[in-house]
Amino acid sequence: MKLNINDMSLMEKESLMLALPSHETSKFNKREWKTFMAHSSKIYRQYGITIQTFESVNLSNNNKIIYFKSSNYIPYFRQHKYQVSVEKGMHFIDFLRNMKPSSYVVISVKDDGSQQLTNEIVNELTDFGINLNSQHLQYSYIFVAHKMGPASFEVIHEKFALEDIEWEGVLGGREAVIRSGGALGSNSSSISLDEEEWSLNQRGINLVTIDPSSVKEIETINFDTFTTLFAQGSLFKATPPIVNDTPIHSSAEGQVGWELHGVIYADCTGAMENSYSKRGHIAFEVELELNSDDELVARHDWDFYLYMVLGQNPPKGIEKDKPLSYEQFRILKILGRFSPISMVDLFQFLADHPDVFLVTDTKHTELDIVRKQFSKLVEAAASFNYSVLMRVIPQLYSAEMYPVIEDIFPFTKYVYALYQTTDSDEQVLDFVKKNKIQNVTTYPERYSCTFGAELKKYGARLFILTLNETATARKYIRMN
Repeated sequence: MKLNINDMSLMEKESLMLALPSHETSKFNKREWKTFMAHSSKIYRQYGITIQTFESVNLSNNNKIIYFKSSNYIPYFRQHKYQVSVEKGMHFIDFLRNMKPSSYVVISVKDDGSQQLTNEIVNELTDFGINLNSQHLQYSYIFVAHKMGPASFEVIHEKFALEDIEWEGVLGGREAVIRSGGALGSNSSSISLDEEEWSLNQRGINLVTIDPSSVKEIETINFDTFTTLFAQGSLFKATPPIVNDTPIHSSAEGQVGWELHGVIYADCTGAMENSYSKRGHIAFEVELELNSDDELVARHDWDFYLYMVLGQNPPKGIEKDKPLSYEQFRILKILGRFSPISMVDLFQFLADHPDVFLVTDTKHTELDIVRKQFSKLVEAAASFNYSVLMRVIPQLYSAEMYPVIEDIFPFTKYVYALYQTTDSDEQVLDFVKKNKIQNVTTYPERYSCTFGAELKKYGARLFILTLNETATARKYIRMN
C-alpha cells in the first residue's frame, strides 16, 4: 500500500490504517516483517496513525476507527456492525459524468456488478444508456459506448447473460476484444486493446476509457459494485459500534499489575490477567532481567530475598544473587502454582489483549547490557511478526540509551525516567524536544511548575512517582 500524506491528514489520531493484503504479507520473511513494523512505528510517530494488517486486528474487540483502501474488507466490517463510510474517493456516477466527450468507455464485469445498484442509481445509469440493475446479480455484463456530451453516451454494445460473453470491434483505431464472466460463469474480466490486457480483473465493474486526443490515451479503474459504488483506492472509514478514545479497560496510565494474592513482584500472567480483568489495568510496567543464558525474562531481580517472597526454593548449588538458567527459571513456580514468564509469554498476552501496553523496566544503563536486553526483546517478537512491538514503550534512564535502542528498533513511544540521570532540567528539555519523547517520569523533589509547563509545551506528559496520598496527588495537580 502506498501511503498518501494527504490521506493521513484526513485520519483521526490514534486510529488504525490497514496496509498490505494477506497475499503480500504471507510472503514476508522475518527481516521483511521487522522492516514493515519499523516503518509503521515511524508513521505512528509522525501522524499518530497505527499501520496494521487486516489479519492482526480483532474486529470483535477493537474500539478504534479503521481506515482502509481495499473494498474487499467492507463485508467483514459490516458483519461486525461497523459503520462504513468514504472519506475520499471517486463515485461511479461521477466518473462517467467527468469523462471527456469523444472518449470511449468499456465495462466488463467480474463476479458481480449489481449488488449496490439502488433504484436511484439505476435511474441515473439508464440516462447513460446502461441498463444493468440488481436483477442481474452475478451476471456477466459488457458495455461499450462513445461519450457524446456531458451526460450522453452513444451505446455501441451492451449485453448481460448468465454465461460468459464476448465482444470484438474497433475503438479509437484499436482492435478491442472484451470478455466478461460473472460469478455464474468463469468469474473473470478481460479488456484487450491491440492484444494488450487492460482490465484490472477485480470483482465488480472493470472499466477502461480510451481518449485518442489525450497523452494518457488509456486509463483503467475498478468499482467493486458488489460492496460499494466508489473506486478501488478510495479512502474508506470503518467506525466500530463503540468508539472510545481510551482503551476498553480504562485506568490511569502507568499502572503496575504485578501483585497477586497480596504478593508483590509476582511476575506471572496470572497477576497480569487479575489486574487486567478485575482492576481494569491496561499498562504494565515489566521488570526485565537477563538470565545466565542471556535470555530476557520477567523478574524484579536475582537477589536471594525474592525466592522467599515468591514462595520459591532456590535451586541447589546456585550462587547467591546470581541469575538462573532459563530452565531453572521456568520450573520454579510462583506461590507454588504460577509459572514465571518469558518475553514470548508477555508478547502472547499482548496478542490476546489488543488494548494492553508494556512499559519496560530494564534498570541497567550500561550500554552493552542495554543493547543485549533490547536485542533479545525484539528477537522474541519475531514469532508475532513484530506487531506487538507497537505496544511496547521502552523506559530510558539516560539520554545515551536512546540511540542504542533506536538502532535496534524505532519504538512508537518512550518514557524518560529521571531518577537515574544527573542531567539538568535544560538538558532534559533539549533531549525531549529533539527526540519528541512523549512521557517523562520524575520524583516530587525534582518537580517544579516551570519544568512541568516546559515539558507540556514540547508535547510530553509528566508523571510524578510515587504518590500514595490523595491529598498529595491533588496538590501536584493544582501545581500543573
